[in-house]
Amino acid sequence: MKKPRRALTREPEIPVASFVDLAFLLNIFFIMVTSFAEFSGVIADVPSAERSQAVAEQTPTIAIQENKFTFNDKEISLADLKQRLTELNLTNKTGEAKVVLLEAQGKIPYQAYFEIMADVSAAGGVIGIVQDEGSQ
Repeated sequence: MKKPRRALTREPEIPVASFVDLAFLLNIFFIMVTSFAEFSGVIADVPSAERSQAVAEQTPTIAIQENKFTFNDKEISLADLKQRLTELNLTNKTGEAKVVLLEAQGKIPYQAYFEIMADVSAAGGVIGIVQDEGSQ
């Protein structure tokens, strides 16, 4: 008696042998691309609104507009500005320099910047340049 023949067809299957290689290569790719740098933040003591307004009133401000100079919202000549800066005594008792804000409006020649920066430095201060958000 003859045995019944089994069908020679196999069940369909998906070849998964290459998936292991693909997963290994992807792991290597992501390890190489990932940065391991740690980002460190800056701890800052942010002053309250009242305090910063009081400090703003104490900070001398120089504004330049074309060939016109203003010191704390009062128009002044360049020679008088130099004298006022020396009178302010911009160096503290601890040796720290006081900040003087410099605000430019319009097209200003470099010579005017240089003269004011030299005067503030000679008086013992440090320049802080004020920049409008629109000009950045």
